Amino acid sequence: MKHTAAVSPGTYGPVSPSANQATLAKSANPASIPNGGTVTYTLTLANASGTSNVKVDELLDELPTTPGMVSYVPGSARFEGAGVPDPQINGQRLSFPGPFTVPAG
Repeated sequence: MKHTAAVSPGTYGPVSPSANQATLAKSANPASIPNGGTVTYTLTLANASGTSNVKVDELLDELPTTPGMVSYVPGSARFEGAGVPDPQINGQRLSFPGPFTVPAG
C-alpha cells in the first residue's frame, strides 16, 4: 500500500509479527578427554519454519579456554557436508563469514 493512497486502513489485514524459527546448538565429541587429544565441535543450525529459508550472515563461536588451550584445525570446517573457508580467528573467537542458508523445516 502506498502511504499516499486514498485507501481505508481497514481494507488490509493486520501485519503479523515475525517469529524467529532458527536455532543454533553446539556439541562436542567426545564430551571429555582426560589426557588431551582431538575434540570435534559441531554447530547445528536448524530452521523450524515450515515455509521460509533462513539466511545467516555470519556464525560466531567461542572456543573454550579451560581445562587446556583449544585451537582450530585449519581446513576442518563444513556446512551441509561441504568444506567452507576457515574462519577469521581473534583469540578464541572464530568468525565464519556467510551467508549460510538453512532450508525451511
